[in-house]
Amino acid sequence: KHVYDSRSTEFAEQIRRDTDGYGVDIVLNSLTGPAQRAGLELLAIGGRFIEIGKRDVYGNTRLGLFPFRRNLTFCYVDLAMMSLS
Repeated sequence: KHVYDSRSTEFAEQIRRDTDGYGVDIVLNSLTGPAQRAGLELLAIGGRFIEIGKRDVYGNTRLGLFPFRRNLTFCYVDLAMMSLS
């Protein structure tokens, strides 16, 4: 129904508008930097953030804990490692 462009962080405001401020329950993320943080901020209470990108993980990028006040879950999945098991 809705299509968003993640090449700028404007997608976050569009999603907030389209969900009447609710946000989303799950983010499957491969974005980095400010776009990654925008996705994290989009999560509704109890939301789950699944990181599949490697750049921020291997670069040891800091997210900060403030968004997690909303009872969020963060999980990193290395898709290449999944094929090994």
